[in-house]
Amino acid sequence: MGNDKSTNRAERRRSLHGDVPPDAAPGDRTMPHGAYATFLGIAGIGFVLLLGVVFAYGVHGERLTAGIDTACAQAAFAAGKKMEALGNYDEALVLFRRALEGRFRDKERQYMCGRSIAELYVRLGRYEDAIDAYQSLPPEALTSPGALTGYVSALYRTGKYAEAERLGRQWRQQAEAAQDRQQLVWAHHILGLIYRETHRPDAMLPHFRAVREVDPGNEANLAIAQVLRQEGLYEEALAQVDALLAHAPQGHLHKQATDMRAQIAAAAGPS
Repeated sequence: MGNDKSTNRAERRRSLHGDVPPDAAPGDRTMPHGAYATFLGIAGIGFVLLLGVVFAYGVHGERLTAGIDTACAQAAFAAGKKMEALGNYDEALVLFRRALEGRFRDKERQYMCGRSIAELYVRLGRYEDAIDAYQSLPPEALTSPGALTGYVSALYRTGKYAEAERLGRQWRQQAEAAQDRQQLVWAHHILGLIYRETHRPDAMLPHFRAVREVDPGNEANLAIAQVLRQEGLYEEALAQVDALLAHAPQGHLHKQATDMRAQIAAAAGPS
């Protein structure tokens, strides 16, 4: 009979509390009926949405971040140009490098940024760094008139005359095709200097003569006259400085040319 009473009490408890899992106490039902299933459903939907976001970023992430990268690159490049104009070359170099870490919508602007780094190295006298910077650029970055100016200068300054001559000829051709008189003057000038260093006066003279023919009033004629005087080519030196005097306006450059002519004439002696 004792057993029957225990059984009856257990049945009454089940009727009051309902069937519960064997590992849960009757008073431990804190979650409403069906809430657990609802929670799992919401969590599943959230997980699916997360996967969708991850997939979308994987497919379109580059496009999503490209606009930000482009804006950053353009801003850094513009800031670098401002620093360059102010003469703060070290800060300009930092900004140009930062710009190249981003994206440029315009390839030519990207090439201009790379060339700006190389050109600043030339101005700073860091010629080997300049050469490395130029060599890191693709060939299409060095096709515009003046793109090779610093490169050839750096090669000349470091005694790499063969490569300087090769690129100097290419530079001259680009300047001729673009009818860029200033670039043509500089190209002829440095080619003449290269031939002087390699002891080829017959190749040197045509380039120096070309400078006074292309732009007789250019101050490069004064520097060339000095070189010709040092080489003992006094007639050529006088021709160079006379061309300058005939075209340069009165002023400091004209005064320098007048003084140079007197020095050349004195060195040449009586004609």
